[in-house]
Amino acid sequence: MDTRIPLVWGATAEEIKAPYPCDTQLEATSQPLFRAVTVQAEPSVLFRWLCQLRISSYSFAFLFGMRTPTTLTPGTDRLEVGQRFMDLFDLVDYDVNRHLTLAISGSGGKTIYGDLVVSYVVRDIGHGLSRLVVKTIHEPEGGLQKVLKPFLAWGDLFMMRRQLHNLRRFAEREQLSRQGH
Repeated sequence: MDTRIPLVWGATAEEIKAPYPCDTQLEATSQPLFRAVTVQAEPSVLFRWLCQLRISSYSFAFLFGMRTPTTLTPGTDRLEVGQRFMDLFDLVDYDVNRHLTLAISGSGGKTIYGDLVVSYVVRDIGHGLSRLVVKTIHEPEGGLQKVLKPFLAWGDLFMMRRQLHNLRRFAEREQLSRQGH
């Protein structure tokens, strides 16, 4: 496994070797992408912010005309398989406070990217800290997708880094609020 940027950012060797829910959704023949951050929040707080991905990417959403709420939106934590996330993915699997697994859907997304599945995994590391580890599996189907594949890792790193930092910031703020600070 190549652990250089842009394929891996922030993930440990143990996290790279671990099994992920996305592994059961799409068999990978190409190198997966890993992204990870440590968050000073309980897993339930961090997971609640992951549910916000239903309504915004928390990356560069403004580029796509999406709003980015800075407070929790009621109801986004009521999850059902098949729900839309970030206008590009469908929820294919989840375990409350543990993971969200999303698959690219719709003809537009699949035309550009091919098959793509991503798991956002929350791990409790104790002392009020969590790890958010994201694994993405991408399998291009056609010629255009194979041409774009080398650029996907860099584009994903650019977008995902921003997304994870934003989710961390909001979850940490929420955790402090719940503790009365």
